[in-house]
Amino acid sequence: GLAVALAESSFSSLNRPAIGADVDLTGTLPAPARLFSESPSRIIVSFDESALGKMEEIAARANCPLTFLGRTNVGQFRIEADGEEIVNLHVDELETAWRTPLARRMQSETMVAAAE
Repeated sequence: GLAVALAESSFSSLNRPAIGADVDLTGTLPAPARLFSESPSRIIVSFDESALGKMEEIAARANCPLTFLGRTNVGQFRIEADGEEIVNLHVDELETAWRTPLARRMQSETMVAAAE
């Protein structure tokens, strides 16, 4: 869904630093649908704010809706929906959670619980 695609877009690559985002997904659908729905034919594009007018022009010529979701930042990934903060993590934390297989995480939690 959109939340995962935005998160994956923030992860570091090619020895570049991670890029965070401040995103507002306020809308008419329920928040889980906006965050995780896998609707087809959507593209996430990041561009310099000075190019917004040009992007709107290109989208209009193609009869394609354009929705402004937010701004990039340095290292922090935040999603808000309907005035409620949904996610607020450093991109490194988010990437670690994404890269760590669920089975391994569950095994670690089981080991901790057994040790207690």
